[in-house]
Amino acid sequence: MNSVYTQQVIRRLAIKYGLPEFVIRKIVRYQFQFVKEKMGEGTKGVYDTFPTIRLLNLGTFFPRKGRIQQMGDGAEYEAKKRDIYKKKYGRDFDEDLEKRLNKDNDGTVPDKE
Repeated sequence: MNSVYTQQVIRRLAIKYGLPEFVIRKIVRYQFQFVKEKMGEGTKGVYDTFPTIRLLNLGTFFPRKGRIQQMGDGAEYEAKKRDIYKKKYGRDFDEDLEKRLNKDNDGTVPDKE
C-alpha cells in the first residue's frame, strides 16, 4: 500500500468522501484482512474446509488443491523438497541457508568448503 499510485487513489477518495486518509486506508485494507482471516479458518490438508471468497471488482480468492495437500503432508513434503534440492545442487539445503544467513560483511555468500 505504499506505491505512489495507491497513495494518490487514497488521497482522492479521502477528498471525495470528506474522510481522513487513514480511514480510507483501513477500509481498503480490511477486505484483504477479511480474506486472510476466513482462509485461516480452514483445516490444514482438508480442501473442503477452505472457503471461496468473491470481492466485488477484485475477483475470487480460493485455495489451490495442491497447496492444501502440501499443508497436510507437512514434514513429509519438506523432506521431499530437501531431497530434490540435494540431488539438484549436490549439497544440503540447511547448509546453504546457514551460509546465506551468515553472509560476509561485503554481502557475498561464502563458498562451500
